[in-house]
Amino acid sequence: MTKAEQFREYAEEAMQWSRQSKTEDARKMLIDLAFTWTQAASLSEMKSLCPPEQRISIEPKLAMYVL
Repeated sequence: MTKAEQFREYAEEAMQWSRQSKTEDARKMLIDLAFTWTQAASLSEMKSLCPPEQRISIEPKLAMYVL
């Protein structure tokens, strides 16, 4: 499994949790987390498409969430 695939699984889990959230704040936070994981997946894919000699360090800044 690629990093991008793993990140997309994390995004899907966050969306599943958001649908089960008891509060609107928790739901919004989990949707934001899913969006962040989706961005990380896209960045990972873009990085893997570049030839190694042209790659720059692309490290997504993932927000830390406390559930």
